Amino acid sequence: MDRRSFVLLSATGAVALTIPVACSGFGTVRYDPILNQPQSLTSLLTPDQISSIGKKYREKVPKEKTVNAIARKLLDDISAEGDALIAAIDKKIKKDFETGNTAFIEGWVLSVTEARQCALSTLATQNA
Repeated sequence: MDRRSFVLLSATGAVALTIPVACSGFGTVRYDPILNQPQSLTSLLTPDQISSIGKKYREKVPKEKTVNAIARKLLDDISAEGDALIAAIDKKIKKDFETGNTAFIEGWVLSVTEARQCALSTLATQNA
């Protein structure tokens, strides 16, 4: 094997090994864990009820079955963390009710944002 072939083969091998590693985190949404705690519901519902609502929501909305899909929807137009994130989510919940963006699940009329938080909570619990 001549030097040129060796260098070309080595470079090709290096690229082939690094692409899967580099792309493995592609598209992963990073979010504050407080997002999967539906603050507006925790005083009203038990953890089992929140989990049940989350599962039912994921069944009703198949496009939102993954952590990434749900987190993206919840964080749409939000770039806050901590207390500011809680305030932004509360504002989103209020807007959902004002615009009729609601879901009827397990006998509860919830904002879609609340239902998504329940769904994210169940996924976070499964992945923990």
